[in-house]
Amino acid sequence: MRHHLGLVWNHLFTLGGRARFTPAFHITEIDTVDEFKYLGIILDKTLSFSNHVTYMKKKLIGHLKMLGKLKPRVGEVVSLQLYKSLILPVLDYGDIIYDCLSARDSKRLQTIQNCALRIIKGTDRFTPSVQLHVDQKLLFLSDRRHYHCCNQMFKIMNGLVPKVISDKFRCVEHNRDTRAVARQDLAVPNLHLDLSRRNFTYRGPVHWNFLDLDHRTRPSILSFKINLIKSDHFAPVVNQ
Repeated sequence: MRHHLGLVWNHLFTLGGRARFTPAFHITEIDTVDEFKYLGIILDKTLSFSNHVTYMKKKLIGHLKMLGKLKPRVGEVVSLQLYKSLILPVLDYGDIIYDCLSARDSKRLQTIQNCALRIIKGTDRFTPSVQLHVDQKLLFLSDRRHYHCCNQMFKIMNGLVPKVISDKFRCVEHNRDTRAVARQDLAVPNLHLDLSRRNFTYRGPVHWNFLDLDHRTRPSILSFKINLIKSDHFAPVVNQ
């Protein structure tokens, strides 16, 4: 088993399984940890981000309670603005990193937005969540993560990020005249482990190849965002 090691202060964090050795520096043993928090995101050994979802739910429950108390006083419009200002940025932070959430964890995270929208609209838990999102012209969180990943890939493909990042992605190259070559698709790494497939160097090309050429060839990031949000994948929700 291949291990990826990272030194976190005086602890050692491993990816890909249990380390079969006890590291020591200057005669001092270093304890291994199963997870750690880095730049506000909790990483675990399998990159499932399940503990990060739990952390965000605990962090935002107080925000939801505050939103529920303010809603009768400020009304629906201001409540929606408060949600977009105080809660949604927390859900968006680093979402391209944990875009690989399992269906269960994605559903757990989505309940935060569903609860907030029910508070804003003043409806009960039996109101369909799809209707709530259409009324407020908001994307589901899984769609927002997909949208943000596509935006990041556009920046990568157009030299809007450091070269050390863009060099990790390359187009499909071979002598055969295939659809992938004609569309200038990115090469998707041939990975077999689920842990490896959670890396953005694997998921990024998948998101990019999903896009039509009309989206990829936009002249600017602003034009790309506008064109993408109006595409068939997002339009049924945000353009009602």
